[in-house]
Amino acid sequence: MKLYLAGVESLIEPIKYAQPPYILFSFAACRGSSSTQEKVMELTRCSWCKDFLCDSGAFTFFTKGHTVTLDEWSRYVDEYIEFINDNNIHYFFELDIDKIVGINKVEEIRKRIEKRTGKQCIPVWHISRGWKYFERMCDEYKYVSLGGIVSSRSKKYKDMFPWFIDYAHKKDVKIHGLGYTDTRMFKQYQFDSIDSTTWTVGGRFGEWFDISGNTLIRNGKNINRKNKRIDGVALHNHNAAVWAQYARILDI
Repeated sequence: MKLYLAGVESLIEPIKYAQPPYILFSFAACRGSSSTQEKVMELTRCSWCKDFLCDSGAFTFFTKGHTVTLDEWSRYVDEYIEFINDNNIHYFFELDIDKIVGINKVEEIRKRIEKRTGKQCIPVWHISRGWKYFERMCDEYKYVSLGGIVSSRSKKYKDMFPWFIDYAHKKDVKIHGLGYTDTRMFKQYQFDSIDSTTWTVGGRFGEWFDISGNTLIRNGKNINRKNKRIDGVALHNHNAAVWAQYARILDI
């Protein structure tokens, strides 16, 4: 399994320090900042980076608190296409904004991106699309993903994972768990790849990670009773390094 460290755009230095084999970044986080964009793409060109994924970040863009006009989303798609082409990105996710524009518009955007890049998107299945739609995705694509239910804490959704994974693999299709953050269950489900931002909690909440055997352990909040400030930089570096090591363990 490939474990992609996500949320790298604002934590470039810890990623450089840890050198994880796989990273995921969001186009939305790079959009509008040539400096951030170049720093992120520099990471992807490092010798230690074996592969990377690009998320459209569209849901964040389309739900950031204002009404998005037709021209705005059209420009966003054009910029996404240009970004993919300029940086020769091979694996990128579709704009899974079903709740905002409907599945027909999502498919229209997907076809537009694929026509202008000459590459397939990674489609993102949501429960609103239904079972048959996932089957269709596996008929038409070689790399698919699950969104929404993967980050849910509901057991009923987790019980569905084996069906999706088995079905994809029977079709010789790779499957990605988008935003899969349950560190206790990483090895239970045989996704081909997953991504998580959980490694970033150190600097925000004072939590830290360690590896025990081949298991990733999440420790409680690092509360300093003497009211000393938590060294966020050190925690980010530590957690990034632990997660990078765990990604290498899962990759064996």
